[in-house]
Amino acid sequence: MKSYDRPTLAAIARNVIKKYDPYLLYCEPCAVPIEKITEQFYGLDVEYCHLRKNGLVLGCTIFDNTLLPIWDADECQYGVMRVNGGTIVIEASLLDERKQGRLRFTFAHELAHWLLHKELYVGEGIAAASAIKTSLEVNPVVERQADVLASYLLMPKNQVKRAFYAIHDKPKDTKKTLEGRIMAERKAVKTLENSITKIFTSMVSGDMSTDAFLGKKGVINTSIGRKNAIIKKLETRLAAL
Repeated sequence: MKSYDRPTLAAIARNVIKKYDPYLLYCEPCAVPIEKITEQFYGLDVEYCHLRKNGLVLGCTIFDNTLLPIWDADECQYGVMRVNGGTIVIEASLLDERKQGRLRFTFAHELAHWLLHKELYVGEGIAAASAIKTSLEVNPVVERQADVLASYLLMPKNQVKRAFYAIHDKPKDTKKTLEGRIMAERKAVKTLENSITKIFTSMVSGDMSTDAFLGKKGVINTSIGRKNAIIKKLETRLAAL
């Protein structure tokens, strides 16, 4: 089994988000659309059912076509459901709007299994399960890797920092901190400009429609404009020191 340290998992998460929509890494703090990334970007099917009578298993990732044991609450007995590979099965009780946070983490956790652990399960006819408590049937290392990647997918580091400074005082201005922030903002602008080139290439190759290209380009250009405005303000503050 492959070993992943935290910096590697953080880089994987950042790459996933960047491929889906780089704007999410540089915009104002917002919820990462993990459901859309899972279903639309990676093309995974999602099914909802009761996985266990005790409710401890909240989701599982299906790598091969299989028969999955499920709990039939109406009949008060276990049954089986045929599920195709490339499916994420989510505990139906998580659809309760009061459990939205738990639902989003389960989506991210199961997507992490799909990204990290396919070689462990494909061809084995078994699924990677997500449980609240570690059981003898669950590999704790695999589950920990999925938990960590899920957290990075839902909370990108730069977005967490923006959210923190939105509710706390920002660090006192110094020449070094301002220069560092200007450099970081310029780097972000460059990344956004490069993303326009990439989506243009996708349009030319036929992988993206013209309308989709124009829509994404408009959103990215708006973000670039905001970044340039921030850079201008920072440069003004720097000049005043």
